[in-house]
Amino acid sequence: MPSLNTKLMDSIPLNLPSREIQDKIAGLLDSIDSRIENNNKVNQELESMAKTIYDYWLLQFEFPNDDGKPYKSSGGKMVWNDELKKEIPEGWECVQLGEIFLFVKGKIPKRLAGIQEDGLHPYITIDVANNAKAEFCSGENMIYCNGEVIMVMDGAASGDVYIGNKGILGSTFAMMKKKRTDISDALIYSILKRQSVIYKKANTGSTVPHANRRFIESIKMPISKNMMNLRVNFIQQNMKRHKGFRYRLILPLIENV
Repeated sequence: MPSLNTKLMDSIPLNLPSREIQDKIAGLLDSIDSRIENNNKVNQELESMAKTIYDYWLLQFEFPNDDGKPYKSSGGKMVWNDELKKEIPEGWECVQLGEIFLFVKGKIPKRLAGIQEDGLHPYITIDVANNAKAEFCSGENMIYCNGEVIMVMDGAASGDVYIGNKGILGSTFAMMKKKRTDISDALIYSILKRQSVIYKKANTGSTVPHANRRFIESIKMPISKNMMNLRVNFIQQNMKRHKGFRYRLILPLIENV
């Protein structure tokens, strides 16, 4: 049975930097690890805040009224909606998700390069969306994503959504292109994350799963006829009250709503 020759290994010379340089390298790596950990914590905080805003505003209808108070519990007027079979705030309506955004499918590039040459952009795959190193391709006749919400359309991860990626959209993804200027990408992301438990059950394909675009587009939900008003009320009431870290985090979630 083969065995490791430890005597031979002990005799192999190694060129190592000085202890001072080793300590500097270790310090740099620790700093990088710390930044990665902090970024992950920030992302988790943002995810939690996005869910909170969605639940309070769109499910419990406790968005800030003109006085900065929770709408429903402060006596905000509610009206019956026949399509949803429940009361919703006055000035709100029932919409299908297909009225908010449309699906734009990614494409397969003609060529991929391992380094970013002139005129090439990162090619967004599922691995890249999960922080893997990207390859690069030309943007000619391709779909460019500038941070919009994207959804996995094919494979085991069908229905998963991401936001904030920039580059050429991969063929397994579709981009959620906004139809309404008063609705932000962050809100679309929050809606899809909240609805994913429902629409993933409607995935098609027996061998390879596929996200069911038509089913997703048909999902109904209540939404304000002018989401911009909610954004203005929120910012005005919280600008003086919250100047700390949490407010700086939460502002991007609603500043384009």
